[in-house]
Amino acid sequence: MGYGDFRECTMSAARLLLRLALLALPLAAARAETLVCAGVLGNSGEQGRDLARCAAAPARGLGVVCDRFGTLWDRAGSGVLARYAVDGRMLAQYRIPAENDRRDQLALVGDTLVLLINGRLHTLAITALPDSAATPMTIEATCLSPSAWHGTVAIATKQGLATWAVAEEAAPRPVAALAGIEAVEIGADGALYAMVEWQVHKFVAGAEISDGWPRAAPGERPQLLDGWWYGHAWNSTIKRCDADLAPQPGVVLGGASGSFIGHLDQSADLVNGRGLARLDRDLFAVSGFTGTLQLLAWNENARQFAVVRRIAALPRCPALGLDRAGDVWQWNGAWRWDDRPDAPLRDGVTPPEELGQAVMLDDDVMVAPGVMWGKPTLMHGRLDGEVAVERIEEHCTLRRNLVGSATYRDGDHLVLLTIDAAGAGHAFAIDPVGHFRGDLGAVELATATPVVAWTALAMAGADALLATGDGCVLEFARAGGGWHETRRWRSWGAGETEHFGAVIHISSDAHTLAVSDRDRHRVLCFATGGGSPRATFGRCDEAGADLATLSAPTTVAVRGERVVVFDAGNQRLVKLLSAP
Repeated sequence: MGYGDFRECTMSAARLLLRLALLALPLAAARAETLVCAGVLGNSGEQGRDLARCAAAPARGLGVVCDRFGTLWDRAGSGVLARYAVDGRMLAQYRIPAENDRRDQLALVGDTLVLLINGRLHTLAITALPDSAATPMTIEATCLSPSAWHGTVAIATKQGLATWAVAEEAAPRPVAALAGIEAVEIGADGALYAMVEWQVHKFVAGAEISDGWPRAAPGERPQLLDGWWYGHAWNSTIKRCDADLAPQPGVVLGGASGSFIGHLDQSADLVNGRGLARLDRDLFAVSGFTGTLQLLAWNENARQFAVVRRIAALPRCPALGLDRAGDVWQWNGAWRWDDRPDAPLRDGVTPPEELGQAVMLDDDVMVAPGVMWGKPTLMHGRLDGEVAVERIEEHCTLRRNLVGSATYRDGDHLVLLTIDAAGAGHAFAIDPVGHFRGDLGAVELATATPVVAWTALAMAGADALLATGDGCVLEFARAGGGWHETRRWRSWGAGETEHFGAVIHISSDAHTLAVSDRDRHRVLCFATGGGSPRATFGRCDEAGADLATLSAPTTVAVRGERVVVFDAGNQRLVKLLSAP
C-alpha cells in the first residue's frame, strides 16, 4: 500500500469513527451543536510541520527536479525555493532572489542545483541547511537547459549557445553564435539543442547538424527525458515526441484549443507547464505555471498522462462555492467533499486575474464576479462539472477589488449585488443559471456611521441584507432601489470571547450565518438573526496548524450542515461539519 492509499484509508477510518462518536452522544446533548473538522483540502501537507507553504507574492514555477533522496524541488512563490516529499509534505524552504522571469529554469547537476533567475545563474547544494540562500554566480544567461551531461549544462548568452561546467565554476564555453534563442537543452549523448522561432537546432561536437535539422519544437520549454521530447502549451497541454521530434503520440495531457480533438486529463493548477522530472518508470512530476507541482501517472496503453496528486499549498482564496452535495469550488476549480488534502483539482478553469465573493443560487448553481484578461467576467454553473467563464465585452461596469456578493429578487430581475472594499455597490441582472442579463447601475448601502473596510455580503432573507466591515455584522433593509442600515453588532455578551476581532467574513444559507473571525482564529455559526453562537470551531485567540485549530481564517461558505473556511494562515481549506 502506497502512502496516498494509507492516508486515504486512515482518513476514511477517522471520519467513520467521528460519525459513530457523534451518534453515540447522549440525548441530553442533542440540543447543542458543535463544529467538527472533517478534513483538509488544497494543502498536500494537511497539518502541522508538514504543511506546504508558499510566499505571498506569486511567481512562475522553475521546472522540477528529483534528487538522489527522492525529494522534489521547485519555486514556491517569489523568493522561495521549496523541497517536497513525493507524498506532498513540505520538507524545507530556501532563499532565492525575489525577481523572476519567464525563462527562469532549474536543473540538477550531481548534488548541485543550478538556477537561472532573472538572467543570472545561482547554485545551491541539495545538502544545504533549510533557509540557506542560493549562491549567485557571475554568469549571466538568457536560457538554461533542464538537463545536464557529465557535470555540464547548456546555456544561452547574449553571444549565443554555450556550455558551463558547474563544478569548475569557470567561464562558459562558447559553442555557436546564434541569435534569438528561446530555450536550450543537452542530450544524454552531449548533443546540444537550441530553439529559435519554434525550430530546434542541433549541435554535435560544436558543429550544427543540417541533415533534417532544424525541426519543429514540441512546444514551450522543450525537454529531453529518457529519449523522449516533451513540450508545453496553455490549457495544461503537454506534448510528447520521439528523439527526432516526431509526435509520439503528440498531446498526452490537457489539450490546447484547436490542436487536439478529444478529451484528456488537464489541470487548472498547471496552466502552462514549466518542466518535468521522471520519478519512476511510469511516474512523473510536472511544475505548474505558478509553482504548483503535480504528479502524473503514465498510461502506456492509452499513451497519455493522468494527474494523480497535487503537491502545493493554497495561497489565496477570495471565493468559495459550496453545494448541497459538499462539492467545494475555489478560484479555478473544485474538489469533492471527501477528497484528500493532496487531491488534484477537478473541473478546473483558467484562473481569473481577480475574483469576488461567490454566491450559491437555486439548484446548486454558483455565480462569482471577477476580471479575466481585463474584461468583466461572471463564473457560473453547477459545481459537479466545469463552471462557465462568461467574459462580458460591453455595457458592464464591474468594479475592481470586489469583496462582497449577494443575490435577491427586485421586481422581474434576479439581482447580483457586488461591493468593493470601500463599500461601493453595483447591481447586475442575471438569469437563474448566472448568465449576465444587464447592468442595473450603482446601489447605495446607506450606513448609520461610515465603514472603512468592507469584507463580505450575505442574504438573511428576501428583504434582509447582511454585510461585514470593521469587525461588525451590518443588517440592512430595502430603501427604494438601495439598502439602509437597521442594526450593526459585533458582540453577543460581555465576556472576553463574546465579540469579534477586527476583520470578519460571512456566508449564509436559509438557516445559518457562518462568521470567520480572522484575528481571533475561529469560525462561529449563528442563527441568521444573530444571538449567541450555536457552534464554534478553533481556539479563540490561539492560532494553530493542527486539525483542531485555525490561523487567520477568512473566506467562508455554509450550506446545510457543512461549512468550508479558507484557513489563510495555513494556506488550506478546512471542512467543518455541524452536528448535534
